[in-house]
Amino acid sequence: MGAMDAVLTFLVNAAWQVPVVGAASWTAMRLARRASAHDRERFWRAALLAGVLIPGVSVLRSGLRPSAAVGEPGVAAITLPSSMDSTFVPSFTAPVRPDVARGIVTAFAIFVALRWSAIAAAWVGGRRLVRRAAARPSIEILRLGRGTAASMGAGHVDMRLSDDVAGPVTVGIRRPSVLLPGVYAQAPLEIVAAALAHEIAHVRRRDYAWNLALAVVTAPVAFHPVVWMMRRRWAGEREMACDEQVCAAGMPWRRYARALVEAAAWIVNGPRPAPAMGLWGGSFEERIMRLRDAKGVTAPISIGARVASATALGMVVLVGAAFTVAVDVARVDAAAARVEQAVSSGRDSLRDILQPLEGRPVYQSEGRRDPFVDLRRAGPETPIAEGPERYRIGELSLRGIVKGESGRILMVWTPSNKTYFVRVGQRFSDGVLAAIGDASADFRQESAPFGGPVQTTLVRRELHTPAAP
Repeated sequence: MGAMDAVLTFLVNAAWQVPVVGAASWTAMRLARRASAHDRERFWRAALLAGVLIPGVSVLRSGLRPSAAVGEPGVAAITLPSSMDSTFVPSFTAPVRPDVARGIVTAFAIFVALRWSAIAAAWVGGRRLVRRAAARPSIEILRLGRGTAASMGAGHVDMRLSDDVAGPVTVGIRRPSVLLPGVYAQAPLEIVAAALAHEIAHVRRRDYAWNLALAVVTAPVAFHPVVWMMRRRWAGEREMACDEQVCAAGMPWRRYARALVEAAAWIVNGPRPAPAMGLWGGSFEERIMRLRDAKGVTAPISIGARVASATALGMVVLVGAAFTVAVDVARVDAAAARVEQAVSSGRDSLRDILQPLEGRPVYQSEGRRDPFVDLRRAGPETPIAEGPERYRIGELSLRGIVKGESGRILMVWTPSNKTYFVRVGQRFSDGVLAAIGDASADFRQESAPFGGPVQTTLVRRELHTPAAP
């Protein structure tokens, strides 16, 4: 699989697999409404990663399919990974016009490059904010922040005042810094304590690093509206998880909720009102309601619920990887080349190539006996559904031999233009597969001459017809 096919396969699978992940995650979270925000945040984080992992696995699985070169003259057999069995996972092929494919791949590459550039610019901007915030808070605020960090197990946290931020923010991974707006120098100490505790909870949970990592990893699927929804839910649960951690550290939930509301008023009345601490929209109202209803204490997810959630995501990954839509641009190029060659050689017109049966007599074989079948062969008395059992040994075309850890597998091509992977013991219409060699296969063919007893004949089929002397 080329790079263009891989990108198109990723996009086509992401278009339908990401909504499946979102629907499964939303259903699981509806069943775990009373779970703690910490567990819910971790689940949404895993769902975002699954939204990128499943299309990626689909691309890898599509690239492991056997190529068209199998069974060509001069190729005796192919060797596939041991993880592949005789029955391939269902997949569907969707050809795309080459010019359309190049346009889609180019636009996707530009989009991902712009996303990563924006993430890099945000990182540089955050470090610039830290460097420009040289003012230090008062002794009381520093002492309060150090005590809060020690009680929450966050270690050393750098605290600064900045006029460039509208609300408290956390920047940095190895040496995190908490930036407080300049107006907090005159704010009541209770408001500053709640804001500091919330930001130190972010530091303790390493939310800045997770946010940066998820932004980089999910950039290839950031165009999908379902990804926007999942990121929004993850951000909301992240803020609620910090609220839970603050209350678990010893701050009463009533006092903390009142401080959040007063902090929102200070930010709104400040010189530069902007979203901060998740104070805008339904997220802030939901946080206050969760604090009031749960009173700062929520039930953790049980072991069974966690196993069920992990199993659900795992099944979504398997199903998404199984039903893969593989995009093959090379098929379109090859078909176009054949049409151009046929037209240029003058053997046929383009209309006859595209519509070969129009106006021509067609032999209807349905309901008639095949004149080339030996009458002595014992054929099936009742119709058989599609499968290897439907065809006679003489109708099969050997295409290749697959060598794996579990033994040899024979690839056969049927008159219905379908390939089957069969093992020793596979039943056909008039016999059974007896053995598979390096470049041949032995069949036990059954016949009943003129209605007499069934006789068995050993028939050997070569993978390639030997060249004439």
